[in-house]
Amino acid sequence: MKAMRTSFKKHKLFFLFLFIIFLFGILTGVMFYFKQDISIRNAILSSLDTLFQNNVFAFKNVLYHVGLLLFVSVLFFIFLGIPILVIYIFVEGISIGFLFPIFLSLYKINFLLYAVLYFVLIKFIYLLLLFCLFVKGIKFIKVYIQSLKNKNYQFIGEFKYILFFVFCVFLNDLLVYFVSNKILIFLLG
Repeated sequence: MKAMRTSFKKHKLFFLFLFIIFLFGILTGVMFYFKQDISIRNAILSSLDTLFQNNVFAFKNVLYHVGLLLFVSVLFFIFLGIPILVIYIFVEGISIGFLFPIFLSLYKINFLLYAVLYFVLIKFIYLLLLFCLFVKGIKFIKVYIQSLKNKNYQFIGEFKYILFFVFCVFLNDLLVYFVSNKILIFLLG
């Protein structure tokens, strides 16, 4: 816990930058939802209601997250991983901002419990892992540039950390799929 606090203090500007990007994404998602015609919103609500009753977090999401993060990890070698990760965090914010009013409309009173379980427990851990991956990605790029200049392979050690965070996302997604998913379906049912 102390190491996490120290890391947060050391990289607080990175975390602040990502948090601001994420908040802009949430606001964009909420505005996008409310800009839709009322008939489109009702169609979205009716189609998502049946989807959430069947499966809140599909297994394809696990594969999607891991595949995307492995792709971003490879992009760190050509210096495109950081901008792609920032865009991905922004899109996650849009997704949450768009889903927030939908869940509020669908589950009115149960929304608070559902919001705590879904948005805080599931998405918070996932976003924290993405933020840490961003910080490790920046450190990897610095070490990678130095390694290219010095013609050594020190960047491999840093890349192991990136793969560790991708593995943590995979474990988090499996936990969500096999445990949290069942709890949310039980609460919604």
